Order: sequence, then C-alpha cells, then structure tokens
Amino acid sequence: MALVGEVGTKDVWKWFTAGRSDLKANTAASVSYAALFIIIGLMMSFGFYFMG
Repeated sequence: MALVGEVGTKDVWKWFTAGRSDLKANTAASVSYAALFIIIGLMMSFGFYFMG
C-alpha cells in the first residue's frame, strides 16, 4: 500500500484530469459502474425510508 505524503491543491486537478481520461478510454465500464452504484444507492435509500 502506498502512503500519501502531501497533497496540494493543484493535485486535485491532476486527479480530475486523469479520471476524465479514464472515462474517455473506458466509457462503457465507467458508465456501467456508475449506474450500478446509483441503483444500489437508490435501493438502499428507498429500503431505509420504507423500513422507518
């Protein structure tokens, strides 16, 4: 496991750019995972709502 030493404010944009390039390279996988997490989140939200 890698340890993080220091993270600056400019590192956020590097991370965001890398994520966007991953999204462009693997669109189907990225959208599939996003949809999966959205569906699971909605199911949990409605489940907890109806459980009281």
